[in-house]
Amino acid sequence: MKLTFTKKELLNIPNILCYIRLLCVPAFALVFFLLQGRDGIDPYAYLYSALAVFAFASLTDVFDGKIARKFHMESAVGAALDPLADKLLQLMAVVCLTVNGNVFWIFPVLIGVRELYQIFASIMLVSKNIVGKANYWGKAAAFVVASGIIVAVFGGARSWTDGSISAGLIGHWAGDNQTVGIVLYWVAFGLLSVGTALGYVAAANYTMMVLKQLGGVKKIKDAHDVRIDYFHNTSEKTLSREEIAEQEAKEEADKAKEEAPQEEADQQQSTKEE
Repeated sequence: MKLTFTKKELLNIPNILCYIRLLCVPAFALVFFLLQGRDGIDPYAYLYSALAVFAFASLTDVFDGKIARKFHMESAVGAALDPLADKLLQLMAVVCLTVNGNVFWIFPVLIGVRELYQIFASIMLVSKNIVGKANYWGKAAAFVVASGIIVAVFGGARSWTDGSISAGLIGHWAGDNQTVGIVLYWVAFGLLSVGTALGYVAAANYTMMVLKQLGGVKKIKDAHDVRIDYFHNTSEKTLSREEIAEQEAKEEADKAKEEAPQEEADQQQSTKEE
């Protein structure tokens, strides 16, 4: 069955917020590099601006999910684009901070490989009308990586020439204290290390649960963390999972009532024949 979307789905509020978050990806890079080194402005203006873009995008991520669940506006396009926007934003932030020296170069490589795999897997699943629910490992990884990015913004930057670490934003506020910059640099390093490791665990867990749901793996538990949803091109209101469950239960009860008289009649007929 081909996956289709209605205009109402494409332009609902949660999806519009998701589109805005996608626009924040190039916006982060623009303010980061265009404001850096500009004469006549604060030398750390590029970090303030980039952090503001990142914070705004993170807020849209919080609100679009809440709105979608509360008003039953969940859709296939949102399920596909929401994690894509999150991954691209975090990857862009890590790449920019790496170029600036705030993040060690290995992290954009490791995070990029994982995110590309997740994006490719999500696209392939959505093309088959399958949407894998994010697991707790993935949520924890996203939170820890985001924390590492924020700390890296405030921490010191490693020089590409002599390897020294600057005071950074917080160190600048503390009177150009280089020790502060170094400490925050390594705190960000630790957070990003943990977040990256959790991300790979999440990717493995996600893969195994989807395979379990599809019947490819027989000995994996917690398959309830994967959902398979079928989205149709319809103007009808999207039902919540609870409403769908109630509707299915009602249909089964009605079916049982219809079959009961027939079973009773068959039993009576069998008794007469005996």
